[in-house]
Amino acid sequence: MNLKQIHIKYRFYLQLALFVLFMACLAFSTYQLSQKASRAQKSTLELYSLVEESENAFIQYVSFLYNLNSTDEFYQTGSNSNTRALQASLQSLEDTLQVFSNKNRFAARLAKLGWNDSLRNALEAVQANFQLTSLTLKELGNKNSGQTGHALASSNQIKLLLRPYPYPSLHNELARLQFAESEFIFSKDQQAYNDALEHLELLQYDPNLGMLDFSIQDEIQQHAETYKNYLSLIQASLNNLGSIASGQGLLPDMEHSLRNLENQAHNYQEHAQMEQEKYSRNAWLAGIFLLLLIATGYLYQLYRFYASVYNPLESLSDFSVQLAKGHKKVTALETRVPAEYVHVFTHLNEVYQSIQKKRDFVDNLLKQNFDSELTLQGKHDQFGKTLLALKESMRKARNEELKYAEENQKRQYQNEGIAKFSEIMRSHSDSLSELADEFIKNIVRYLEAIQGGLFLIDEEKPEVMNLAAAFAYNRKKYLSRTIKIGETLVGTCAQEKKTTHLNELPENYIEITSGLGETPPSNLLLVPIMHEELLIGVLEMASLKAFQSIQIQLCEKICDSLASTIINARISTRTAALLEKSQQQAAEMAEQEEEMRQNMEELQATQEESQRREEELEGFLEAIDQSFYVLEYNTSGTIIKVNQRFLYLTNLSIDKIIGKTHREIFGSKSKVDSAFFAKIADGNIVDLTEVVIINDKKLELKNTFSPEKDRSGETIKILNIMTVIM
Repeated sequence: MNLKQIHIKYRFYLQLALFVLFMACLAFSTYQLSQKASRAQKSTLELYSLVEESENAFIQYVSFLYNLNSTDEFYQTGSNSNTRALQASLQSLEDTLQVFSNKNRFAARLAKLGWNDSLRNALEAVQANFQLTSLTLKELGNKNSGQTGHALASSNQIKLLLRPYPYPSLHNELARLQFAESEFIFSKDQQAYNDALEHLELLQYDPNLGMLDFSIQDEIQQHAETYKNYLSLIQASLNNLGSIASGQGLLPDMEHSLRNLENQAHNYQEHAQMEQEKYSRNAWLAGIFLLLLIATGYLYQLYRFYASVYNPLESLSDFSVQLAKGHKKVTALETRVPAEYVHVFTHLNEVYQSIQKKRDFVDNLLKQNFDSELTLQGKHDQFGKTLLALKESMRKARNEELKYAEENQKRQYQNEGIAKFSEIMRSHSDSLSELADEFIKNIVRYLEAIQGGLFLIDEEKPEVMNLAAAFAYNRKKYLSRTIKIGETLVGTCAQEKKTTHLNELPENYIEITSGLGETPPSNLLLVPIMHEELLIGVLEMASLKAFQSIQIQLCEKICDSLASTIINARISTRTAALLEKSQQQAAEMAEQEEEMRQNMEELQATQEESQRREEELEGFLEAIDQSFYVLEYNTSGTIIKVNQRFLYLTNLSIDKIIGKTHREIFGSKSKVDSAFFAKIADGNIVDLTEVVIINDKKLELKNTFSPEKDRSGETIKILNIMTVIM
């Protein structure tokens, strides 16, 4: 049972008691906030000491560096008045932070926000950097201590050892060494350090040094090495300390950590001030809110008492009027009413909700949303059953309508595409290159692809296809590519003469890319261009999305028409070329008639000369045939012809010689083999002398092998002119 379902006579007293309790709680909360704000303000004032201590620490550090060399106290004991004052400031800051962190909830809140840790980390960084800086400075020392003191002592020892000896070069190098030494120690100049090492080396290798006693030389060399070692240590210490100007080393790190400590202290105090102001503002807002709430509380209680009696009846009247007039939106009755009204209000709401669901169901049907559901109120809900039957009837009608619209859209898409590309093929049928460019550009755009290529069979080499046109990423591509039939996907499509549609492309298959970095395609369509079983070419299309069946069918139909257009374009191109060539030849023939007449006279004289030379050649060949043994071979080494003189020599019939190899006639020991004939076929003339046995006679034959070539320079047969030496 909720508050509104209690009888009216008890409601006023119950709500008044709850309101008084709430006011008391709110007043207590406001008091607590004001106390917290007061404590926060006191704590904020205490944080000013953190800022003062951080500033004092920086001042002490500057004083420490300024007064470092005024006394030897720091180098002897590791501390002085400035270091002690700096450490005292840091310790005071740490103690103040520790006490403040555990003081009250306000301080605990600041610690929770991380400001205590930030300040403590900055303080620890200062302490660590100061410890390293102090240790390094103490090791560096001054003229009386540390690395500097030892270096100066070594150079003075060398000076004392050389004083008794009157060698100007040694004393001059020592003076230069001490000058560079003082420059390096007091100015920290790198060049002075290098000069000191250079003068020390010159001193060590000075010829006059060898004039001294060996003991003196050894002692000087020992002091020189000690001096060099301490100079290296001083250089290392100075590098560790660094400089403020370079921003690297212990000195800039120490200054940075002190600056950071000072900034953290300021930030800590500023955020504490902001938190304190927030506490004070919340206390004031809570007090004002409490006053406003008390003032409105009484008015609200009077209104609720009046509304609990009269508002339910007024709501019921408005609800019944709206429901009777058939309003589309009717405000549901509030059921959290006195117990006397709950039963009536609940049933009226159920009636309204049922009407509302059926109205929404009908609205969805009118919007053709047939996935909406309607729950019947019971087995007697005839109105609901009728609406469900109406839904099924409308669903069937809509499906038929969508199916018809889809088929009509496909037909329209195909018809428009065929008409568009028919016009393109008609307009550019006289130029094959223009036809290819326009066709591939428009087919890529019409199919919403991103890349396309048109490959056509080479008329001179039907076994290959050339890329006639390419289009990718809304621009023409100037590419040159040749594909053999049967190679790659395009060549395979041409060989099979079937349409190919791939949803997964091989890696790096598409070579055309855009300079703007577009996504590579994932779908490929290959359509053969056929004309009465004659392959004309292949259309290649690439897209980011799968090609639909209607698009594939359209491509196949267009490619059939494209094949005829390409054939006609090629015929037109050849006809135009032949016409132009015939016109050119007619003009040339008129100019060449006179030249031909003169050439005829020269040709007749040439023929007479050629006939005379031919008669001489025939006589020469007949003389060779009568004087030598002649054999003719094909390029593989098989005998194809011999003269009569050779038949007399071998006493063999011609049918036992023709078709044989050289070795088969003259013996297997002959040097003439297939490699020998290959050498002759390459155009070489070779003389060969070999001893053979013919008719039980041992003969020494001299063979001259020479190739016979046709007009193109190809060897057609091999001639062997043979003589008997003995």
